[in-house]
Amino acid sequence: MLVVVILRKIVKVNTYKQVEFKYIDRHTLDQVLQPYFKQNKIQVKHFSFKVDTNNQINKKNVYICVCNLKFSKNMTYFKMAQDLAMNNNIFEISLVTL
Repeated sequence: MLVVVILRKIVKVNTYKQVEFKYIDRHTLDQVLQPYFKQNKIQVKHFSFKVDTNNQINKKNVYICVCNLKFSKNMTYFKMAQDLAMNNNIFEISLVTL
């Protein structure tokens, strides 16, 4: 156990999680995600956006946002997914990499 603690201090481990959000209205998502990340001290390293016109929901385009997130000590991916799943605009949240 002592070896693990020492190694964690010496070796920097990538703690960013790559998370994918699928949603319908791109304007309201910005109004939801930015304040949520700030309030819960989630650091955003990178965003990438794309539009999936092949998989429409109710004749609306599906937008996909993939971002690298670093969670604070009090926040987990599961907690974030539970909180953001309450938003009707977001219909899928998935962890792309660990």
